[in-house]
Amino acid sequence: MTWFQSKGSVHHQGHLFRKTQIESGFKIHQDQNNSSSYYNLNPLHLKNKERVLRFRERCLGKETEFIGLSSETWAYGRIEIDQRHGLLYCPLLKAGSTFWRRVFFAVRSGRTINTPYDISIGEALGGKPPTLGQSFPENSSARQLFLNDALKVMFVREPYSRLLSGYVDKLFSPNPYFWNLVGKYIIGKFRKNPSAHSLKCGHDVTFQEFVKYVIFTEEHNDTHRDAHFTPTYDQCKPCEIDYNVIGKMETFKEDAAYIFSNMGYNISKNTLRTWAKTAEEDAVADSTKSPFSWWKWIVKCMSLEEAGKRVWRKMQIRGILGKNIKYPFKRQNLKAMPATKFIKTVLKFSGASNKAELKTQKAEALMEAFGQVPKEDVEKLKNLFRPDFDLFGYEAEPGYLFQETSSVPFSPWIFDLKTL
Repeated sequence: MTWFQSKGSVHHQGHLFRKTQIESGFKIHQDQNNSSSYYNLNPLHLKNKERVLRFRERCLGKETEFIGLSSETWAYGRIEIDQRHGLLYCPLLKAGSTFWRRVFFAVRSGRTINTPYDISIGEALGGKPPTLGQSFPENSSARQLFLNDALKVMFVREPYSRLLSGYVDKLFSPNPYFWNLVGKYIIGKFRKNPSAHSLKCGHDVTFQEFVKYVIFTEEHNDTHRDAHFTPTYDQCKPCEIDYNVIGKMETFKEDAAYIFSNMGYNISKNTLRTWAKTAEEDAVADSTKSPFSWWKWIVKCMSLEEAGKRVWRKMQIRGILGKNIKYPFKRQNLKAMPATKFIKTVLKFSGASNKAELKTQKAEALMEAFGQVPKEDVEKLKNLFRPDFDLFGYEAEPGYLFQETSSVPFSPWIFDLKTL
């Protein structure tokens, strides 16, 4: 029994959940004679079992404590399902949700694809997939039967890094939509003596102000809460839905291999590495094309040079570009430059960057960003996101945040565009 029809050289695995064969799906050519290029699924199964048992044990007796601020109607109206193939997926924002929504879009639509990136972002995010709330009456036996038998997937991420990613993507990087939606509110609420320009644009929210916004909106259940920044348990309701697969961004490749194995399809390490490279290219393209299409709104708030530098710095914070690679477009008119040139330049320098150094650089960025936040605010964040730390096995007090004697062993760079 398979989730995807066998096309090309693949290894099938017996799996744990459903029994339906999908008529068409991934078309991936791999070297099936090299067994070492595939993950050993037994350790992955044991790791997933530990994760599932952890959140189940911690939910016992704390169902109301871990229910979150968002209503069940809102959450269940986002959680995607595929009744035909017995799939459920909670799209946690800033935790690989675009990738998995591409995958499950392909399943629902019966598309034959070579990689998930054959599905455009617009296709994956633009439609109206069936959801748990829309498909079944509340408390119905049909809903419970589906939940009992489905492959229920949740992908999570370390809360501090998820918050930084959300800030960089939606507020630091040029994003007029979020500047208007959230930025103006943050500046008006949390900045002393803001300029008229900042109040009008919402374009220059600091990370410290962003953290205060997250704290305030969570503490007061404020209407300006946004799902890109709210806790995982609030969005996915893990103490109400008995998920049987918990993936983590920190171990994305092996967890992806495990999920696909439970779909009856074994994906090689080489294929996953290729997808990771494609994911980087996709992220660069998406982060660049959007600002380039928004120039006429962006220039009302900042210069094109600053906007371009923010995109460049975003790539450095994400660990795509080395932090010492200087911004190369200082004397060019970005308005006249095609987005493709910017993208090609980023990818060229990315290919020349040392991967080990980039990993260290991402950790530095996290340390520096939270190092700017007052200790009392970090403590409040810890308490507000404690259910996520507890349910999913993340460290609530990592040393880089909570050790008073810790010091940053590098020159500050993360939000200082002058270093470019």
